[in-house]
Amino acid sequence: MKKITVLISILFILTSFVFAQRQTETWRDITSRDDLIGRWEGSIVQNISRNVEGSIPETTIGIIVFFEYVQITEKANVNLRIDMNQFLTDFMKLEEIRSTGFTKENLWDLLGGLFTLSFNSEEDFEIGKYYFSLNMSMKTDGYEDSNFLEDDSGKFQINANKNKLKLIFFHELSFGLGDANIKEIILDKK
Repeated sequence: MKKITVLISILFILTSFVFAQRQTETWRDITSRDDLIGRWEGSIVQNISRNVEGSIPETTIGIIVFFEYVQITEKANVNLRIDMNQFLTDFMKLEEIRSTGFTKENLWDLLGGLFTLSFNSEEDFEIGKYYFSLNMSMKTDGYEDSNFLEDDSGKFQINANKNKLKLIFFHELSFGLGDANIKEIILDKK
């Protein structure tokens, strides 16, 4: 019995230590492009509440962000991928949708067509099986570091170990489906 009590105490102490470490992550504003050099990747899952009037199920939408800064070319590349698979799966469970005869593929074709109409250039927009992806590329030469690293839409921060990047949005993002607003996304260095 004493061994179990000691093991539980050690487990509790270790868990508390790990949790405390996660809570005390130190972030600072990025002041130089040098901090951005490399490939970064992060993801979040947006929870969407049930909306009976809007025929929206309780569901999720996955968001994956890839960011790469190449110093030699002074080019920043961003890829935003929106995974709609779970959203479509949950949407198809609604009786009012099933009764229409729509399939998941029909629904995706319809949504994909709407997304395609929203973008001017096919080069920057890709539709795959239950996801869409937006690619953006920007030359950074000619920009002062302060203008490149922070503007009206948000800013970058980096952790003390320089292995995590935080994108902070000054204007919170939302899909407009009853989801919580996205305030930040954390990317890991790859």
